Amino acid sequence: MRPALLIALLAWLPTMPGFGRAASIQTSTTAALEAQLACLSPPKPGVAINAMLRNGLLVQAGRDLTGVPLFRPRTAITVFNQALISISGQDAERAGSRPTAATLPASLTVVLDAAPGAISYTPHHVNGADGMATGTFSSIKANDGKPGTIITCYGE
Repeated sequence: MRPALLIALLAWLPTMPGFGRAASIQTSTTAALEAQLACLSPPKPGVAINAMLRNGLLVQAGRDLTGVPLFRPRTAITVFNQALISISGQDAERAGSRPTAATLPASLTVVLDAAPGAISYTPHHVNGADGMATGTFSSIKANDGKPGTIITCYGE
């Protein structure tokens, strides 16, 4: 290919509709996940996961032991500068069910491909007078003998 033609093609590509869209979606996805996992407010797992599904970033990979759908990325997604292995979440109130005293709080969980010490993340929690976490709180831990680290944000 002639150098002049190559230069013209490279100058034209960014003007094409949708050019850079994938990078933009992944950047906004990373920012949104990191904000929810900071756990300063209750997580919205349905919003996060459904947006990622609509944009073709996730595929369902089964269910976890409690029956919550588990998703894996279709393309490379990073969270806290580490590769995302899987994501799952549960809204506090499932459609068609009434909340009870036993209803679990909303939660958003990611598994990242790194050891806990390699991830720049500080769990969020505020303890009440009884020493128990109040409001939203999060955790980071090794993935029970499997590769990776689990970060979970729990809502109210």
